Amino acid sequence: MSLLNVKVGKTWLPPAQLKRCGFPLLIAGIGALAAALVLVRVLAQGPLMDGDSILYVEAANGLLEGLGFLNITGGFLVLQPPLFPVLLTAADLVCLTPLQAAGWVQAAAFGLTTVSSNS
Repeated sequence: MSLLNVKVGKTWLPPAQLKRCGFPLLIAGIGALAAALVLVRVLAQGPLMDGDSILYVEAANGLLEGLGFLNITGGFLVLQPPLFPVLLTAADLVCLTPLQAAGWVQAAAFGLTTVSSNS
């Protein structure tokens, strides 16, 4: 018997079938674990903020106030893509501020990146 065989009920899955069926589940599990680890860290200490993060959160705040994609100097956010501020703004639908939503969006993005990079 090979160590790669997995007993399921009274039958054994051959290594080729295990690789075909089990690998996507393994990758999904790794992605979920990665997202969970980011969430644990973010919920305990808050999201990490650097220059771009501050711009994204401020752009989301500007959208919530109806002013558009504004950066911290009052100019428009033109160099960064707008999806992240839009996702942070959408979190207002579930009563999260953009800063609170940043951790959840960061964890989801990290988990999805982990899964998609190994597929």
